[in-house]
Formats: sequence, C-alpha cells, structure tokens
Amino acid sequence: MKTFRYLVGAALLALSALILIGLSLPGEWSTKEKVTVRAPADEVFPLIGDLRNWKSWTIWFEHDPEMKVKWHGPETGVGSGYDWSGTDAVGSGTIRVETFETGSGIEFRLGMDGDRFIAQGKLTVLPKSEKETEVTWKMHGELGYDPFARFNRTMLESAVQGTLRASLDKLKTVCEQLPE
Repeated sequence: MKTFRYLVGAALLALSALILIGLSLPGEWSTKEKVTVRAPADEVFPLIGDLRNWKSWTIWFEHDPEMKVKWHGPETGVGSGYDWSGTDAVGSGTIRVETFETGSGIEFRLGMDGDRFIAQGKLTVLPKSEKETEVTWKMHGELGYDPFARFNRTMLESAVQGTLRASLDKLKTVCEQLPE
C-alpha cells in the first residue's frame, strides 16, 4: 500500500511539474509566409479581398469538397465573411473581415469549433513592379492557459505555416495563369 501511495504521489508531482512548465511557455503563436507572384497587384487583390474567391486558391476547401458554406455580410469589405461546417478535416467555424484596404490588404478573424480556437489573419499585397506582386500572409493567436496547448505551440505554428505556404503557392499558380 505504501508503494502505491508513493507511485500516486510521484505521478501527481510529475503532472504538476508538467503543468507548471507548460504554463511557463509562451501563450501566443504566430507564423507568416510570403510569395512573389508574376501578376499586377490589381489582379491579385480581388482574389484575396473577396472571400468568395478563396475557393480558387486556399487549400482549406480541398480538405472537404462537400463543406457547407453560408456567406454573410457584403461581398467584400468589412463584415464580409462566411460560416462553414464539414468533416473532421475542416470542423466548423466562421471567418469575418475586420479591416479592408482596397488594393493593399485585409485583416480577418477566424474562429473554429465554437470559438475554441481563435486566430487573427492578415493578407497584404505589395506591388514590386507593374507585373510583380508580393503577397504576405500572417496568422497569430492566443493559446490561453492550457499548458498542453502551449507544449504544442511549435506543432501548431508548423501546421498553419504549411497551410499558408501551400495556399500561397496555389495563389501564385492561379495568378500566373490569368490572361494578360
């Protein structure tokens, strides 16, 4: 019986140490990707600024082609967005544009699974020349006081970064196939 108490005590001590270490880790995550596209900014921005065009270049829609989407707000600008629901691959959530600067970028809020996961995103379009545009996509969010989420921060950043990279690569392909 004494050995059992020591084992339980050691397990509780180890769990407490893990929780304390987890709470000492950063409570925020962020990642960013950029791509240079051989297309003018005025052709690139409509693909980014109108969320209805995201289906042509973000890989989110590839994960669940049967995903249900309900559009709300104006077609573009502040307040435009959509709610989605689908398989476990995409879950459910909402995305809403919070800042809209015609021709240069948008900022949006993304909430998933009843706002259990909330992220802020920013897409910017920067003309490099008449026929070349740099697109930067930043995402960041809070991990709250969940020590296990904090342990998984780098894995989350890596997963989101992979999604951003694949989507921007697809955006590049789509933009460079547009007729001149």
